[in-house]
Amino acid sequence: MSWQGATDQQRLDPHNGLPLIATLDALFDRGLISFADDGAMLCSPSLLGRHRELLGLPIPLRMVLKEEQKYYLRMHRQRFAFCSPAQD
Repeated sequence: MSWQGATDQQRLDPHNGLPLIATLDALFDRGLISFADDGAMLCSPSLLGRHRELLGLPIPLRMVLKEEQKYYLRMHRQRFAFCSPAQD
């Protein structure tokens, strides 16, 4: 969930955040990557292949997610059009 669009309660929720390195955090904030409910990293089609290679994104990344985090990730995927019938 976007910090700007979040309520005070959502901003204080410890599940509304991910431990990402700065590069991945910037991509996440811009909607260029997200994460599926199974923890697999998703890349936006607007992130070109050569840019993925420069950022080291061809390597599959998977996170272990808590159920509470999945709520916020669904909102993130919807906001940035990562929707897929199997996930949302």
